[in-house]
Amino acid sequence: MRLQILLTTVVLISALCSACSGSKNCLNSTFANIAVSYSMAGQNDQALQAAQRITLLTRKADVLSLIALQAAKAGQEKQSANLFNQALQAANKIEPSPDKVMALEAIASRYGRIGQKDKAAEVLAQALQDTKAIWGTSFVKDTVLEKIAVNYAQLGDYTQGIQVTNKIVEDIPKSRALARIVAYYVAAGEYDQARQIANTIEVQTSQANALIEIAEKTGEYQQALTVAKEIDEEERALWKSIILGKITLLYSKAGQNKQADETLSQAIKAAQNIEGTDAQLNQLTRIGFLYIEMEKQEQAIKLASQTLQVVNQIQDIYKKAVLLANIAVVYGKAGKKELADSVFAQAIKVARTLNNEDKKTQTLAEISINYAKVNPYNQVLQLTQTIGNAKTQAYALSKIARDYEKAGDKEQGVQALDQAFQIAQTIETTQGKSQKLAEIAVQLGRLAQYDRAIAIAQTLDATEKDSPKASALAQIANYCAKAGQQEKAIALLSQALQAANTTQCSD
Repeated sequence: MRLQILLTTVVLISALCSACSGSKNCLNSTFANIAVSYSMAGQNDQALQAAQRITLLTRKADVLSLIALQAAKAGQEKQSANLFNQALQAANKIEPSPDKVMALEAIASRYGRIGQKDKAAEVLAQALQDTKAIWGTSFVKDTVLEKIAVNYAQLGDYTQGIQVTNKIVEDIPKSRALARIVAYYVAAGEYDQARQIANTIEVQTSQANALIEIAEKTGEYQQALTVAKEIDEEERALWKSIILGKITLLYSKAGQNKQADETLSQAIKAAQNIEGTDAQLNQLTRIGFLYIEMEKQEQAIKLASQTLQVVNQIQDIYKKAVLLANIAVVYGKAGKKELADSVFAQAIKVARTLNNEDKKTQTLAEISINYAKVNPYNQVLQLTQTIGNAKTQAYALSKIARDYEKAGDKEQGVQALDQAFQIAQTIETTQGKSQKLAEIAVQLGRLAQYDRAIAIAQTLDATEKDSPKASALAQIANYCAKAGQQEKAIALLSQALQAANTTQCSD
């Protein structure tokens, strides 16, 4: 549960940070980051002080409830209750709107995570009541009702969740909500109830996904396959192919190879009927990776070669170059290095014929990111050096570092970030340079390179408009706190506050 909360915190921080640059709300985001990071360091009083400086009520309610969640997990029940009350007060000051309902729903969700189901249900009931004030298209109201319905299911109140789902007008959000309720039934081991709900879902893609959830636990794949086959290939060929691919993998992992092969053939057939050449080819490439996951390299190579013939007929230079790079990765993952290198070379040659310089550098960056998936770092570095624009080159190296991190190669990730840092220092625009350096600093913090991350963040100028310095320091502090380095985290947050007090937002 602690891990789940930490992950939730990181997701929230990332979301808060994304709105930081270039708007009057940049300080709201900064103080939100600082408040959350203080709570991670166990400093709830300072977290509250930072949260009180947030002027946007939706954000304030969200941050206060997250701090309350952290306090509850630390056994600070009184502080948690007080913070939850303040979060509710902030939410109730919001004018009747979808924003208010979503703020209440988030608070209810966090009550549920600490086991306060009665409080969660009480807040959800208020959120449901407030949906009556939402007017306009059914899409907006359906969206918030979907969230409320799923939240009830999270609490284990499936009956109420289904009742709320029945208030949803449009088929797609209604079916999506029911599919998520099925997932909670499955997680609770209540497979009969899950099947009953799954059988009521009207949108076939959602129904098939719900049945796949059940099949993963029970081994009953046939019903999911039957529904997947019935998906209209003219309107939803892409989704049909994706779902059939999921079922293929289930059969393969269960050792049912004949069924896996038959299902994958149907997935390929559906992919070939996808409208739009690039969408069709992207899905065929995904199927190539699926073959590799099933340890069927020869089939992957054959499909990649067939796809390559079609790609070579594409006139759009950007699409052609990116698709070629995707196919090259399939060859590389299937052990055909010479073919992979040849197709990568072709992708690079095509990209260099682009007349628009920005488009050319971006395309070369995308090719470099793919190239790193199957080639040694020293070769990757040589390719990134051909990207003409420093900002785009730094972006590519940062993304490559993130992919290395996900693959568990942190050392290589740090090496790529060091190179990204060197390149980012040459970015000509002040704001672009600062933003990229801040992103690199945060990535290094995530990789536990705290001193290096701090050193970079401290070089940023807090007096710049929309300066990312305070937000970067707060996020690095969060990683320090998670690693048990509380003193370092608190010191960084003090610096972040000083930076925030200096920063001005753009008009």
